[in-house]
Amino acid sequence: MQLSERTPIGEARRLAAFVTAGLCGLMFVDLLLPWQASEFEGFGFSRNGLHGFGLFTLLALIVVCAGALVAALTSLSPDARRRFGWAVAGGAAAVPLTTLIHFLMDSELRTGWAWLGLLLSLPTAAAG
Repeated sequence: MQLSERTPIGEARRLAAFVTAGLCGLMFVDLLLPWQASEFEGFGFSRNGLHGFGLFTLLALIVVCAGALVAALTSLSPDARRRFGWAVAGGAAAVPLTTLIHFLMDSELRTGWAWLGLLLSLPTAAAG
């Protein structure tokens, strides 16, 4: 039985997809901000969250966001929805894992944006 978008379950599924996409968007913006910064005699440098292992976090975010939106906004068969769900679940598990690895690998000169990224990875994974 296909669930119409007018049913409460269909509406809840759409809302959950948009919340997941919003959290992925926040996490993406955080990855663009400087996660490491230093200054020496007036010269400074910074590296954003996409540096190094952060690219894997970005790939996991794309999988979660795209998978959640496609599963919620298209009419898929129950079997296809289940297979899509496994892909989204794998991406959702990879988001905090890759964020934690990136956070621990670049442990020097961390900024508050790195801490925020680590905290944002948890609800993003839970929503996915």
